[in-house]
Order: sequence, then C-alpha cells, then structure tokens
Amino acid sequence: MAISANALLAAALAMLGVVAARAAPASVDRYYSKTYNACMDAAGGSTLPMRQCMGDEHDAWDKQLNATY
Repeated sequence: MAISANALLAAALAMLGVVAARAAPASVDRYYSKTYNACMDAAGGSTLPMRQCMGDEHDAWDKQLNATY
C-alpha cells in the first residue's frame, strides 16, 4: 500500500502545526531594564503610572540609540 505524496505532505503539515502550537513564544522580558520592571510592579496595574514607566523606558532606549549613532 503506497502513500501518495499529497497525503504525506498533508501529514507533515499537520504535524508542523501541532509542533508550532506547542512552542512557547519568545520572551521579550530580556529587553526591559530592571528599573522598568520594578516601576511596572510598583504601578500595580494603574494606567497612569504604567504609562510613565513606559515613557521612562522609551527615553532610556532613545538615549542608548542616540549614543550608538
């Protein structure tokens, strides 16, 4: 009993989908400073302080970028 190429391809794609669905998303936490993480923890989920934390982190990144160029 021979398996057709289309059936084999369909099985391979199905397995790829299963593997991709189980893969953990890449963590972006490594990009944020300790100061930012502490600020966000202290903000306690309140929007205004969180936006201040984001603005401060953006300014720090901008300063690093400008120093590089």
